[in-house]
Amino acid sequence: MAVITAQARESSWEDTSYSIVHGRITGTAMDVFLGRAWKSSPRVVYSYTEMDEIVHPCGWSSNRQPERAVYYGEYKCTGKGANPATREKFMR
Repeated sequence: MAVITAQARESSWEDTSYSIVHGRITGTAMDVFLGRAWKSSPRVVYSYTEMDEIVHPCGWSSNRQPERAVYYGEYKCTGKGANPATREKFMR
């Protein structure tokens, strides 16, 4: 499993997160996840990021623990890998 982020927030009250702005995701790997739920309440947002087709269609992984309170977001991202219609239901 190839994953770009694994944010470790343990509570929604924690004031931490990852924000990737004006980035570019490219490479030779396939089915790369934008993030996975390392701890119980991660928060990661990609904005204005160009995503090549290497990004997995689901985009995000709950790390096989769908009960986690994840906050994953994408805002105005572009490219073949930026496809909100194929993302997991927990993605915002």
